[in-house]
Amino acid sequence: MLEGEHLIYVSVDPPALKELGVGEAYNAKNIVIYRESPVPLHHQIKAAILRQLESGILQPGDKLPAEKELAESLGISQAPVKQAILELAREGYVQRSKGKGTFVRSPKIEETINKLRLSEHEPVIMLKRLFLLNGQPSTIITSFLSQSRFPSLLQVNFIGQSLYRVLERDYQVKLSRAENYLEVIPCTAEDAVLLSIRVNSPTLIITGVSYDADQLPVEYARVLYRTDRFRFFIESYKAHENVVHLLTHMAT
Repeated sequence: MLEGEHLIYVSVDPPALKELGVGEAYNAKNIVIYRESPVPLHHQIKAAILRQLESGILQPGDKLPAEKELAESLGISQAPVKQAILELAREGYVQRSKGKGTFVRSPKIEETINKLRLSEHEPVIMLKRLFLLNGQPSTIITSFLSQSRFPSLLQVNFIGQSLYRVLERDYQVKLSRAENYLEVIPCTAEDAVLLSIRVNSPTLIITGVSYDADQLPVEYARVLYRTDRFRFFIESYKAHENVVHLLTHMAT
């Protein structure tokens, strides 16, 4: 059994799950696409750029080729290139600057600071935990929290106890709600080792922010699931004028 009853409230209008397929559409120096592949072109382009980011070929601050230039080099229209770049920008990997171009950004720390409403130089705690199911790795949960709000949290032994129970017991923090997004992504080399799966295997990631009873952000979390170990159940109901979706996971 994983940590507690892990209920995830999905926003009213979450992004749709993306199809995944990356194949071998990557070259150390150039982006390579396969026209005969059933994988949409923008997914191939996006996956190739992500691999360049993961491998260190692209570094924070690097400028990406112009969309028109990249499209011409691949011999395709500009539309799939633009779509790939827009998705990367929306997910925080790159930043588009009008008149200047598209630049690689440092998504994890910038996104964490913004979503936790912290000042630029305020220290952040990162907890990365691996969960086992029947003795096999199944889930990685990476949590980001304010160090000033939760001093000594890194000294806690989390084996066998929930982060949320520790926050409630030691810091009198009770979580009231969470806003999350779901997406299918290729697994990075680091996480593939932890999950005992192949690099670029499809994984389901849920990212979002948890809030306390005063509606202050408590935790920014990234929950990465092995797709072969879980199936998910979604229950929908009407609350006022909105439709609310309740998502729970079940082990397979």
